[in-house]
Order: sequence, then C-alpha cells, then structure tokens
Amino acid sequence: TAIGTLIGLDIGSSAVKAAAFDERGGQLRAIRIECPSAGEFDPERWWVAAREALRGLDATDAVAVGVCGRGGTNVLLGDRGGVLGPSWDDGRAREHLRAVRAEFRDSLSPQSVGLLAKVRWWEEHNSRVTTVCTAKDYVTFRLTGVLVSDPASGGIESEFGSPLVRARPPWALAGETGAASFEAGLRAGIPVAVGWHDGAAATFGAGAAQAGSAPITLGTHAVYRVVTTAIPPTLRKYWDLTPGLTVTGGDILAGGRAHEWARTLVTGDPTDSVPGANGVLFLPQLGGRIAPDVRFDVRAGWYGLEARHSGADLLRAVSEGVAFALRQVRDWLGKEGLTASHTVATGGGARNALQAQILADVLGAEVEVADCEEGCRGAALLGAIAAGTMPLETARCLGPASMRYSPDPGVVAIYDAAFVRWLALQAATDTLQGSPE
Repeated sequence: TAIGTLIGLDIGSSAVKAAAFDERGGQLRAIRIECPSAGEFDPERWWVAAREALRGLDATDAVAVGVCGRGGTNVLLGDRGGVLGPSWDDGRAREHLRAVRAEFRDSLSPQSVGLLAKVRWWEEHNSRVTTVCTAKDYVTFRLTGVLVSDPASGGIESEFGSPLVRARPPWALAGETGAASFEAGLRAGIPVAVGWHDGAAATFGAGAAQAGSAPITLGTHAVYRVVTTAIPPTLRKYWDLTPGLTVTGGDILAGGRAHEWARTLVTGDPTDSVPGANGVLFLPQLGGRIAPDVRFDVRAGWYGLEARHSGADLLRAVSEGVAFALRQVRDWLGKEGLTASHTVATGGGARNALQAQILADVLGAEVEVADCEEGCRGAALLGAIAAGTMPLETARCLGPASMRYSPDPGVVAIYDAAFVRWLALQAATDTLQGSPE
C-alpha cells in the first residue's frame, strides 16, 4: 500500500527542480522552474521558484521532503531572519577569502570559509549579519522556520561565535513544514530533512554511494569524483558521504555547459560527425583549470581546423574534449591509488545520449545514467530517512532505474589516440599562455 509521496527539491544554478517519488524511490513526476542565479541574485527568488515548483508538482500527498542545492551561494540574514542583501558569485570578497582561509585553515571547511568571507565583506561595506547560509538552507528555513545546515554546505559542528549555521547530518530531521508551506501547496507537519549539497545528493540519488563508484557530474561544471574509504593526503576532500565513505575528485570549470555555449557560436548536428571529430580537438577550459593542477589563466579553444570542417565537427569535438578532461582527472586520481569499478553520470548533460556514449568510449568503461532527477531523488530519500520511513543503509543501496552505455572497442582505440594528441595540445597551450598563477 502506498504511504504517500517523497518530495525532493534541487536548487540549481539555472533552475529549481522538484520531483515526487514513491516509497521505493521511483520517480512519479517532476517539474522545472527556470531560475538563473548567476552573478548577483535576490535569494527570495529561490523561495518563490521553490514554491511555484511545489505547487506545480501537486504535492498534497507528500509524507516527507528533502532539499539539495548548489554550493557557492550565500544568504545573509538579519536578527529576525530577513534577507539583508544579494547572493553573489563574483570575486568581491577575494581578499577576505584569503584572510579567512589563513585564519581557519585547519578548523573550517572550504564551504564554511567561503560563506564567512562573504559575511566579512558585507559587514565591512554594509551592515551586521546575524546568520549566513546557502540557498538550500534558506529554502529549508522557509519551509520549517528552522535554520540548520549540513557539513558539505558550510554548516559547522561547534559554535565559535560566528554567523555560520550549526551542522547536522543531511538525513537528520530539520523540522516540519509550517504555515508558510501552504503557499507551496504542502500541508503542515510534514517532516523535512536537513538536506545536502547538490553533488552529494545526486551521488546518493543516482545509486553511486558505494566505495569504488565514480559519480560524474555534467551540469554547469563537469566533475569526476571517486567514492572511497580514505583520501590520500595529496588530495582534497569534497565532502563525506555516509559514515565511512568520503569523496574526492576534480572539476572542469564551466565544462558542463561547454556544449550549450558552443551552440551559440556554431550550428550543426554532432551526430553527423564521426568519432575523433575529423581531427578537431577542443580544450574545455572556459573557466580555467583546477584539476589535475590549478591554472586559472589557461583558456579554451578548438585546434586543427581546416576549411573542410563543419559545425557538426566542432560540436562533437566539444563533447569529446569534455570527456577527455574528465579522463585526465580519472587518470590523475588513479595515480593516487583511487580507481573506480562503477561509473555513474548525472546532470543535464548526462541525459544527452551522444555525450553519454562518448564518455563511455573515452573512459573505456560502462557508464550508467539514472532515469530520474538524481538530485531531487537523493533529497527525497533524505526526507524518507528523516521521517523514519526508510533506514539510511536501505536508501544508500536503493539504486534507480538506469540507462547503460557500453564502450565500443573500435571507438575506444580511436579515442585513445586522440587523447594523446589532446594532452599534447593542452601542454602546448599551457606554455603559450604563460606561467601558472
């Protein structure tokens, strides 16, 4: 007998998504509300979009709710919980970031450091901040009236007189829906989980929360991660997953939206090209590079163009270039002793069948793509755990229905050769663009 639906919200960089799931995590329906939040952004619009998504989802039978959201957001709150100013993702707090990082190097996570730096910048130029949290935490606050966070989203385990929010496990109960939830079409008294960073929630929701899994994100950024029991000291921790499991990896900044960007410049159907893009290579460094090394000065570009090449070749080269960059991170992690036997791709780019197949062929490994909104599913499962209707271990192992893309041995050989050329091109352009910062 159905117990009602589990509801997951995902506060992304371009949209707020909501989805309803049955008690076993099967997706029933989903809705997306466009909500681009790059640059300077009014945090109240996240709540407006979340409210609209929930109303459109028709969640009157909800029995549990969870929220996840992207990092890099900030919501500055005053004494009565009112929003003081915008969220922003530019470099205005860069000097404060360096100072806070030096002051709390061993005691605060990078997420907490970023939030505290923005608080200090705001207080220097505007007014005192009582509390700072992320977009995900703000939506949870509007649903429940409770301010709480998780460690991956910048919450802190202990007080030290700062405006940072106290952290609890993402699957813990934050509170229950209150009167404000009526605006979102929810009844009062529904359990709401603390929630999670969107990458962690997507990993959980895609069924990749096991040691030896490689959860890949193809969203705004392209990210290759490995789930492991221990991280070598030379690598940085992204976040802990479940007890005994942690995550590390590397990002290709803006790599996830490289194809969308390229389509504003050229036209064509990349399926009209061939593996290897007729010799065209693409470096997807639209935002610089932070893995396997940090080079914010390097740039993206196509190489090898001839008059015979088409827009299809250029677009296919973009998809291949993103996959090559992810392979480079995979190989770098492998040299540190971290390998994966199970690869799962998440995000909007993963639902592009050509991109998923190219990824499988470049990595030489089967790639699974969940047939659902992975972040929303992960958040919804957190809600079920918080409500007491599902044990954590059951949720961790409850994989979704997935599409599987297997590598083609003949294409793998083509990409092995192209990857060698791609690495040589990257090295050459690194030299051309100067010394690392």
